[in-house]
Amino acid sequence: MRRLLTVLLAAALAAGACSSDGTEPEGGSATSVSDTALPPPLADFLERAKPQGDVGFVATYRVTRKAGGGETEVRVEQLPPRWSITAGETTVTGPPTPDSTDEAKLSALGIFSTFYAAGPVSALTVDARRSTAGAPVFSEMTVAGVELACAAVPQAGVVSQTACLTPEGVFGYVDNTAVRIELLRYEVTAGR
Repeated sequence: MRRLLTVLLAAALAAGACSSDGTEPEGGSATSVSDTALPPPLADFLERAKPQGDVGFVATYRVTRKAGGGETEVRVEQLPPRWSITAGETTVTGPPTPDSTDEAKLSALGIFSTFYAAGPVSALTVDARRSTAGAPVFSEMTVAGVELACAAVPQAGVVSQTACLTPEGVFGYVDNTAVRIELLRYEVTAGR
């Protein structure tokens, strides 16, 4: 069991270094990332995303892992500032931010604790600052009866990641090369 946790932790840290929160691994990547200002429409979109623990809601997401397949239902409950994420027998709560063991448990399911908040913000920010970035593309979609506003940043003309916000600023749909996360149920509750 200890060896399995070590392997999962190593995988989580490696995946986290690459793209879980949108940051670049140490040493960079084949595509350079600058710290230039974001295009104003994308900056405005990302400003609408609320920090984890800021909005009161209960949601169930379907997480579909593209590499290796598999689906998991994930329940998120927020009563600001507290939040919990439950997937199968794994429950992670905050604040504070989960430790690396908790993140490893979630990463085995294809997500990290910030998958509906800061994670997509960071990923889109990094995408927009890559040397191969095109102009942001905006759209709308309905998922689980909720109207979502979406943004994507093409890389060399190809969209590999789309992230969509609920009217309350919670990510309700994220689709990238590794995983698709989409709302199945969503209810706004008392909170901030």
